[in-house]
Amino acid sequence: MQQAKNTETVMTFYAFVDAIIPNTPDLAARLGAIQLLGATDLDTYSYLIYQLDHFLSIHAGLSPIDVPLAQPTAELLNNAALQVIVTGRNIEPLNHYLFNSNLPFTLLSRTDRLRTVNFLERLQIDLGALPVPFKNNGGLVQSMIDGINRLTYFGYYSEWFGYGTTRLLAPDWRKLQFFPPSWIQTGYPGRSYGYRDVRGFLLKYPRKGEIENVN
Repeated sequence: MQQAKNTETVMTFYAFVDAIIPNTPDLAARLGAIQLLGATDLDTYSYLIYQLDHFLSIHAGLSPIDVPLAQPTAELLNNAALQVIVTGRNIEPLNHYLFNSNLPFTLLSRTDRLRTVNFLERLQIDLGALPVPFKNNGGLVQSMIDGINRLTYFGYYSEWFGYGTTRLLAPDWRKLQFFPPSWIQTGYPGRSYGYRDVRGFLLKYPRKGEIENVN
């Protein structure tokens, strides 16, 4: 299965991760330039697309064929954003310059993108107007919103970006090419082979006669 190449899908997830983990210039001014980086800088949107198309697919009816979920999930976000715009629930002006004007989710401010995600999580969206497989399926909508939120943080703080040119290969073929910036942000020292750590405690077996005297 190949990485989704649909430009609209890529731009939608770019806007999504940008809202979840944005650039933080104020934090960088206080703690150093490394803290400026947001999820878009670390290619987290590609991680999200890869996971949705390879590991979170669903089965179509009784068919064993997997259905990649990146494109349908992007359509879910855009459909919900359109509903927010049409009903006047966005609280900030639309941005017609930052992203694609044909993708409602990308037109919303970061605040309204997060609010749209919250509306989906609370099922405060017309479920009947959503695209398949989310149409009239509130449980799947909530599971997906929870999933892409978690995956964004996991992709950002994991070694994903450090795989460099190998990050879109199968897991067995990836190679860590440089130290991921998020590891520097969190102070994680990286892998250490042969590292001594607690792996449990030694069992103390009772001496002969101790079991009989327990009572």
